[in-house]
Amino acid sequence: MKKNLSVTIVIPTCYGGDSLISTAESLFASTNVRTFRFMIVSDRFPIKPATRKKLEKMGVLPVKNPQTFVEGAMASNIRMVYNTAKLWNGGANYLAASGRCLAFRMSLFSKFRIPEILVNADMYFLLENKRLNGKFAMLPDAKVFIRPPQKLKDQVGPSSRFQYQKEELKKFFDFNYANEYRVPMTDAIQAVMKEII
Repeated sequence: MKKNLSVTIVIPTCYGGDSLISTAESLFASTNVRTFRFMIVSDRFPIKPATRKKLEKMGVLPVKNPQTFVEGAMASNIRMVYNTAKLWNGGANYLAASGRCLAFRMSLFSKFRIPEILVNADMYFLLENKRLNGKFAMLPDAKVFIRPPQKLKDQVGPSSRFQYQKEELKKFFDFNYANEYRVPMTDAIQAVMKEII
C-alpha cells in the first residue's frame, strides 16, 4: 500500500523582517518539488503585521514561538548587559568581548600566545590584545541573533566557566587586570533604567 507522505518546511528566525518574503518567494519558485507546507517560526522578534499578511497570502503559516519565563528573564538580562557594554568606555570593555564573536587583524593575531588548554578564550583574547597594545572596538551593527536559554539548566552549564575566569587568566597575565571587571555603576544603572522604562 502506497503511503501519501506530506512535506513541511519550517524556518526558525529571530528577526521577523521583510527578507522572509523573498525567502518564501524563492522556496515557492522551486521546480520539480512536491507540494509542501511552509511554516516560519519567530523566536525573538514578532513578525511585522504587514510582513505576516503578505506571508499568509502566499500560503505561509507564521508562528510565534512561546517564550518561557526563564527565556524572558535571560533576554532581559542580555539586553541590560549589551546596553551596559555599549555605554562603558565607548564599548571597549570585557562585557563587549565576553561571549561575543571577535575579529582581529592577522598582523596582531599572529603575535598572540595561544595556550593549548583555554576555557575563557574571549576574555583571554581581550587581555592578550591589550598586552600587545592592540585596540578594541565594539561593532553594535554586527549582530547575531541567538535564542536565549529556555530552561535554567541550559544557562547553568555554559555560565559555570565564568566562575573561575579570573583564576584561569592569572596563569597567563602578570599585569593587574582587576579594573577590566569594574563596571561603572552609572552605566549599569542607565542600562537597567532603559530596560524597565
